[in-house]
Amino acid sequence: MGTLRNLPVELWRPILASLVQSPGVLSSDRQDPFSEVRDIVIFLNRDVKTHLALLLVCKVWHNVVTELTHEHLHLTSAEQVAVIANRFEESRRHSIKSPLGTCTRRIDFQLSNPSDQCLNAIVRILRCTPNIEILINSNYYMAMNPTFTFHITPPQAQTRTEIIDALIETCSRSLRRMEWTSNEYPSWGDLMRVLRTATGITSLTLANIYGNLTERPSLYLTLPNLKTLVLGDSPSFSHASLGNVP
Repeated sequence: MGTLRNLPVELWRPILASLVQSPGVLSSDRQDPFSEVRDIVIFLNRDVKTHLALLLVCKVWHNVVTELTHEHLHLTSAEQVAVIANRFEESRRHSIKSPLGTCTRRIDFQLSNPSDQCLNAIVRILRCTPNIEILINSNYYMAMNPTFTFHITPPQAQTRTEIIDALIETCSRSLRRMEWTSNEYPSWGDLMRVLRTATGITSLTLANIYGNLTERPSLYLTLPNLKTLVLGDSPSFSHASLGNVP
């Protein structure tokens, strides 16, 4: 290990990154929306055993692998969201120069019926992550239809304005790719607000937009760097509908 410690971090950090991260996970270019292979492949290919082994090699590797691991967060439970929110706020209190949240470049939220407490924790996370380039919102809401015992109706849900505020105030300049892929979406007003500040967006996916546009916008929206615009998400998703687009 003595020889490895003498090597510059710039040399072996990319090697560790190739072991910890899935290829393409930090790419702002969206996968082909007509392909059946979606980002879930990235999550299935994660090698947790390798992560744990690298953390135990030495203190230097532990620190680097910890930073690399937090570059991409895939949060699927309220418990995970709370842990990350607490961890980032604690790191910010004790490390002014390089808190852990500054390492994060991509976050995938995939939460089922998130509570108000969970959504508040998401706001806390976003306020600690000024360098996010990719934000994927796949939160989904399910409600039982009282008429049919086994019939599940997916209701529309609005992305909270506080979450949009956190995006605008903390990381709108770094955002390159945003996706709303399930049945939680931003309102027209909130979507316009974030897009007017996130001018570096190159890829935008919207399964739908919450609510209705009551009047024609008075200002045109210009996205000078946009390369990919997916409305209605993948054709394989039956829920995808942009019925609120004028």
